[in-house]
Amino acid sequence: MNKFPKNHCFSHRIRLFVSLPLPEPFLNYLIREQKKQQKFFQKHNAKIRWVQPKNFHITLYFIGETEEKNLKPIIAGLKQETRFFPPLKLTFQKINFAPPENPRMIWGFFAPNQKFSQLSFNMRKILKNFCFKNFYFSSSLPHVTLGRFSSLPKISSNFNGIFNDSSIRYSQIKINNCQLMQSHLTPQGAQYSLIKTFNFYKNI
Repeated sequence: MNKFPKNHCFSHRIRLFVSLPLPEPFLNYLIREQKKQQKFFQKHNAKIRWVQPKNFHITLYFIGETEEKNLKPIIAGLKQETRFFPPLKLTFQKINFAPPENPRMIWGFFAPNQKFSQLSFNMRKILKNFCFKNFYFSSSLPHVTLGRFSSLPKISSNFNGIFNDSSIRYSQIKINNCQLMQSHLTPQGAQYSLIKTFNFYKNI
């Protein structure tokens, strides 16, 4: 066992992101769609790592690795930013390969949303100093990741057809809070734990 001097200072890092939870009816829809896709792609021998339904979320802002001592000011900043921000109303569009320029995932896409982009930008301003350089990420396009792959399956009309279910397309969901989450990287994939929930201001 290695021994360290008493005054040795350990730097403990944690991996964080801010997410939007999904309403239960919409979450159940995504679970049904993912099961349908799993059966379809398995028939075509496509190797896809599917995201566990318990991990479905919309990333509002990805902080990445940060010092554990930053947790308190991060929580304070998120509380201040969300206390007067109204609930978000997002319009779901489709499920498809993503991102368009270099597909390596399957996303549930939402329409561009000004309020979402504004909140994501505001969070970058208050949280960027807690992120390691060149490690932060902010997305202006709301989406849910359903699966990932190292190489794009051979796309054909058959593959595209699996995404053509329009039963819930363009429906709107309302999100009343955001959540600070910790990501734990394991051999089985990322596992998430909730740190704190921040409710949006409902009287706006």
